[in-house]
Amino acid sequence: MHIKAITLQGFKSYKDLTRVAPFSSQHNVVVGENGSGKSNFFFAIEFVLSDEYQSLSQEQRVAMLHEGAGLAVMSAFVELTFDNSDERFPVDRDEVVIRRTIGQKKDEYFVDKKNTSRAEINSMLESAGFSRSNPYYIVRQGRIAALSMMKDNARLDLLKEVAGTRVYDESRAQSIEIMEDTDERRTKIADVLKYIEERLAELEAEKKELAEYQELDKDRRCLEYAIYNGDLKAAVAELEALELTRQEQVELAETNHRASADDSELLAAREAELAALGGKLEELKAKLKAASDERTDALENKARLELRVADALRSGSTKAQRFAAMRTELDELTRSIQAAEARLAVVEPEFEAVKAEEAALAAQEASVKVAVDALYAKSGRSRQFSSPAERDAWIQAELETMDALVASKRDQVASLEAEVAAQSTAADDVATRRTALKAVIAETAGKMESFNAELARIKAERDEATNARKEAWRVEARMGKELEAAAAKAASAERLLRSSMSGAAWNGVQSVSRIAAQHGIAGVHGPLIELFACSDEFMAAVEAIGGSSLFNVVVDDDEVAAQVLHVMNREKSGRVTFMPLSRLVNNIPPLPVSDDALPLLDQLSFENVFEPAMRNVFGRALVCRSLDIAAHFAASASVDCVTLDGDKVSRKGALSGGYTDKKRSRLVAMAQVRAARAESSALKASAAEAKAAAVELDAKVTSLLSQAQQVQASRADALDAHRRAQDELASVVAQSTASVTSASAVVDSLASVQAELARLDEETAALRAELGTPLVSALTADDKAALDAAESRLADLQAQLLAASSTRAQLELEKAELSSTLANHLRKRATELEQELDGVRLEAQEEDAASLEAELAAATKAAETAEARAAELATARDAAAKSEAELRTQVEKLRAADRIHRTTVDEQAQAMERILQKRSVLLASREEATRKIRELGSLPGEAFDKYENVNAKTLLRKLHGVNRKLTKYNHVNKKALDQYISFNEQRKSLRERKAVLDEGAASIRELIDSLDERKDEAIQRTFKGVAMHFAQVFRELVPSGKASLVMLTDDGADDVASDSDDDSGLAPMDENRPTSRSSKASAAKGKAAGEGPERIRKYVGVAMKVSFTGAGETFSISQLSGGQKSVVALALIFAIQRTDPAPFYLFDEIDSALDAAHRTAVATLISKQAASHSAQFITTTFRPEMLDVAHQFYQVVYSKTAKVSTIQQVDQETAKDFIAGIMAQEA
Repeated sequence: MHIKAITLQGFKSYKDLTRVAPFSSQHNVVVGENGSGKSNFFFAIEFVLSDEYQSLSQEQRVAMLHEGAGLAVMSAFVELTFDNSDERFPVDRDEVVIRRTIGQKKDEYFVDKKNTSRAEINSMLESAGFSRSNPYYIVRQGRIAALSMMKDNARLDLLKEVAGTRVYDESRAQSIEIMEDTDERRTKIADVLKYIEERLAELEAEKKELAEYQELDKDRRCLEYAIYNGDLKAAVAELEALELTRQEQVELAETNHRASADDSELLAAREAELAALGGKLEELKAKLKAASDERTDALENKARLELRVADALRSGSTKAQRFAAMRTELDELTRSIQAAEARLAVVEPEFEAVKAEEAALAAQEASVKVAVDALYAKSGRSRQFSSPAERDAWIQAELETMDALVASKRDQVASLEAEVAAQSTAADDVATRRTALKAVIAETAGKMESFNAELARIKAERDEATNARKEAWRVEARMGKELEAAAAKAASAERLLRSSMSGAAWNGVQSVSRIAAQHGIAGVHGPLIELFACSDEFMAAVEAIGGSSLFNVVVDDDEVAAQVLHVMNREKSGRVTFMPLSRLVNNIPPLPVSDDALPLLDQLSFENVFEPAMRNVFGRALVCRSLDIAAHFAASASVDCVTLDGDKVSRKGALSGGYTDKKRSRLVAMAQVRAARAESSALKASAAEAKAAAVELDAKVTSLLSQAQQVQASRADALDAHRRAQDELASVVAQSTASVTSASAVVDSLASVQAELARLDEETAALRAELGTPLVSALTADDKAALDAAESRLADLQAQLLAASSTRAQLELEKAELSSTLANHLRKRATELEQELDGVRLEAQEEDAASLEAELAAATKAAETAEARAAELATARDAAAKSEAELRTQVEKLRAADRIHRTTVDEQAQAMERILQKRSVLLASREEATRKIRELGSLPGEAFDKYENVNAKTLLRKLHGVNRKLTKYNHVNKKALDQYISFNEQRKSLRERKAVLDEGAASIRELIDSLDERKDEAIQRTFKGVAMHFAQVFRELVPSGKASLVMLTDDGADDVASDSDDDSGLAPMDENRPTSRSSKASAAKGKAAGEGPERIRKYVGVAMKVSFTGAGETFSISQLSGGQKSVVALALIFAIQRTDPAPFYLFDEIDSALDAAHRTAVATLISKQAASHSAQFITTTFRPEMLDVAHQFYQVVYSKTAKVSTIQQVDQETAKDFIAGIMAQEA
């Protein structure tokens, strides 16, 4: 086993979480500067393992917490992780983690994260090999020096500590304490025995007088028994006679009670029926009024719809005639439009063809005319111009003018062509827009039809929801009435319950419920009466036993009761008794078992949590068949008994009962309150459902009205869109007509300009042809022939052109007339008729006679239903009124009979009360006589018949005489015989106890002797082992030297231990050791006096003799130098460790006072012991020798600014460099 890891946080200078691992299972060295925290690291291990720090005060714990910059550390922990592969710890794990956590107010141990006590930790460590008597597995700084300066007697104490004599000393001290206590008790027993012997002698003399007294006393008790027995018999006889009378009265009372109860029940039932019938009558009246109002509304609605239907039908007839006329006119217009369009379709192509022909003829005519004009101009040039040059100049000028005119005409042609194209595009747009508007008109018409259908559906749903809402309102009103009746019932039951208790108690109970609800106090369960239920036959018995306790308030504990009482006292709100469940103890004895009696508690049903309260009130009660059985069990079993009629016999003897009015029963009232509350709760739920249904239907009606408004608004929007589309379509049609006319004019203008341009081109060509020609005064033959031909051609063309123009003009006129008729009359009127037809159609949809007739049918049905409901309710009201009158008469008769029965019952109750009072007196007399007989104690056998036939006067006279004789024996010790027997038994018991104590004292003395011997043996054994290992270790540390331990005795003789393995160095002990029994006794006597045993007392110290040269004189440790003393002290420590080995060792700078040679020897010894004994070493050093033989290295670093230490694992070279640096600083 060895330490694998150490984790600490917040401890001393280690503020942050620090984990040091892994540790070697052999030798580990920790290096660091002075003040860096090495000692704190070792102290952390001691803090977990050492008993020295087992109990720490708060100041000590705070001192161990880290103090430095930053936030204060509130807790710290040190955790050691052990390798347990060798199972030295008694746990089935290869690794064990022990943690100790401290804070200002806590100090806890954990083993593998489970909270553990320090005692369990110590037990684990001892089982793993840690000796509590040997603290030298941890060697702190300064302990070497302290050990080297230790006195001989202190060294002996150390040896005793290592030997574990503390256990023996503690056991011996305990044994001596027990022996002293035993001796003290033996002395006391002896004193008591002496007193008992003296007292027995005195009692022997008093026995004779006692016998005479007892004879007279026996006669007295016989007389008293006879007198008391006579009184008992007389009381029993009177009780039996009274019981017969009582039974007769009970039977008569029961008969009257039953009759009265039957009448009362019948009266209550009839009164309840009357109240219910009155409520029902009021409800019927209210319903009848509502039904009448509803019938009136339905009839008014029906009449209004009938008028609307008639109007709709009349309007529909007129609109139908108008619609038919417009439809006929529209059909005729459609046919006219079709005929005109057909004729126009024929005329337009003819017109276009003639127009084209006319244009062609005009172009030819212009061309021929240009040729003719050119020939005539050519023939007249000679008269106009004097030379060709002048002519050519003039031609050039004309050409320039004509070119400009041609250019202008060409621009005009381009402009007209662009205008034609634009008008064509506009015509296409108008056509597209016209198509779109027609689609819009069709779409809006369809939407309006769908909106009309949707409106019809919504109206139907609205009417249905409205009718359902009315029904829900009626149900809600009925539930409200029923809820009021239930509330009145509950109030009546609560008034009855309140009348059965005081005002302060009632206020207190009510205040408790209110305060618990207002202040949110949990754990208040309410009055006891509300927490259980029972059958009707046991109610009287339960109420008789419970009494005022029925209104005790059950709570969880005292704290809840205190909270409620605090508020009640502050508000001064009544008085109440609490029953804290946590305080109620079930200490009730078992009840007797019988066929004639049942435990009352078993007849109640309640939750298990309330059983302590129920048992506290009803646990001691029995329900008995009769009053006699009740009296019997009350006297014999000391329990409260009660009959089913409520007659109660207390376990203390009191008898109570009589007539009880069930109407004023608390339990009956509570049952009625429960029933009324349950009914109210159910009605509240039903009313809430009805209200929710009404609210839901109201919301539905509102939603449907909203939907109707939205649909109407959408329909209006669609109608507006429909009409706007129709208006825009008419505008588009007009625009289309105007566009067509304008386009035709532009096309004509374009054709004219094009013809003019062609003529100009021909004239220009003729002039250009004339340029450069000779100037002639007459035409040539060819020119004349051409002129003649051209003139002839021109005449023909002019005749053809005139004919074509005439035809074109006729066709154009017809076309214009057709287009005008279509655009300005036929199509315009058709559009107007279509719009009017749409308007008529929409009006018909708005005032649909069929839908109005459907509404009228629904209204008619609603009116009929309302009429039938009103008639039905009127019939029911009349029947209820008649039944109420009849029932009221019955109730009055029953009330009169009930008053008679109550008077009779009250008289019988008074008579029964007198009987019960007399019975109580007789029962008391009987119990008194029985008690007196019981107090006589055990009677002689003759007492039962000695004075059986003697009268009471004689018995009293004789008793007076006996009592007078007994006065002479007033001084007699009436308990002498009993005391004699008692003292004799005490003497026997004390003698037996004294014998036991004597044996115990002897055993304790033997135990003390055994402890002394075992302690002596332990010291001898330990001294031998330590002495042997001391010599061996010293030789290993100083090969040329030798050493031994010397046991110093009080007689001056020294027992020397050599370095031989076989010789312990102790002198023979047989001559000085006491062996006889007397010697042991004297030794025990010395132990009892607080002295040590003789064989141990002769040792006064342990000295050490050493020689560092191996030859010559040996020296005591006081004669050595400082370094030599450290070597000797280390040898002793290693010797102790070898004698009582531990799993690991902690050495804190043990080599600080050694020279290099001895440091090397110590390091070698540690390495050897770690390897050969499987022991782990964790050491600190400032010298390099330890580093040479170590296996793992750690360095402690301290931050002066943060005041925090940390530990890090380093290699051997780093550790050596650090040590070298330290040594260089010291040099």
